[in-house]
Amino acid sequence: MFEYFFKVVSAILLYIYASESFGFECITDGNRLVGVTTHTIPVDVVLSKDKNEVLIYDLKTNTNCKGDQNFFDALRITTATIHSKLSIKGYVGFLTYDDSIKLDFPSTRMCIWPNSGCTLSFTSNTLIPLKLKVSIRSPGGKLDSAVNLRRGDIIASFTAEQRSGNSWNIDPKTWRFSLKNDLVIPANTCSLTNVTQKVTLPKISNTDLFSNGIGRYNASRTQFKLNLSCEPGTAVDVMFEGKRLAVTETSVLHAAENVGIQIMRAGAEVDLGKFYQVVDNAASSESLTYEAYYYYAGGKVSAADINSTATVTLRYN
Repeated sequence: MFEYFFKVVSAILLYIYASESFGFECITDGNRLVGVTTHTIPVDVVLSKDKNEVLIYDLKTNTNCKGDQNFFDALRITTATIHSKLSIKGYVGFLTYDDSIKLDFPSTRMCIWPNSGCTLSFTSNTLIPLKLKVSIRSPGGKLDSAVNLRRGDIIASFTAEQRSGNSWNIDPKTWRFSLKNDLVIPANTCSLTNVTQKVTLPKISNTDLFSNGIGRYNASRTQFKLNLSCEPGTAVDVMFEGKRLAVTETSVLHAAENVGIQIMRAGAEVDLGKFYQVVDNAASSESLTYEAYYYYAGGKVSAADINSTATVTLRYN
């Protein structure tokens, strides 16, 4: 008799159902930014002293991100920089979120997706625009030399870290903005074209001064000019400096005992050691007209050559 033993093997099919999850990614110009990524965007930037703030790029126009709400996906800035040539000259980069929140570089810890608090509820795997603008602010145009950036230079960049679950510092993503063309920011400068000049007043006698009395001797009026070569649009201030005839005579240079040279412009005395705005919006060349006069302070006057020296300082912005 044969006994048959049948081993029945039951196949147990184990189905594991997991809740659906979505990986975080951003899409810029059709390029998927997944994981640790650097993306470079060509930009055309024009900077000038006449415009205080200039937009470099608006990411809302072409950048969207999506993630998993269950994992609290979010993005925040960790670093942001502008080209060193600009920062040295006083330019400042800044970010604007949703046209309302502005933060100067380095702008660290600034939440930029899905909202400014990294707390917004959103539908998983749904693209949400990155409402971020990258801009640059000028230092008021006060540049003493030009700034030159070349095509391909990175004018600005920022890096954002991802949050997933309760952890930050995941898969940092960097956006860089490279120049399409050379960028030149002209300096706001002016220079004297007649740097050293001699102003010769007419010969007079001490009798002339005595007869005129204390004060400016109007008959000695002698006109002279300061000729400037400027970056157009520059505002120019001028200051004369030199040894004063007396402490009380703020606009009179010492020339001899009790005799000085007074400088005037457009009928007004020019105080020594004080800046005066002479041009608000310069052309490429400017000519400034001044007058020099003898000035008698009273007392003894000896026959001699009368000489005085003044230093001219330009301030521009």
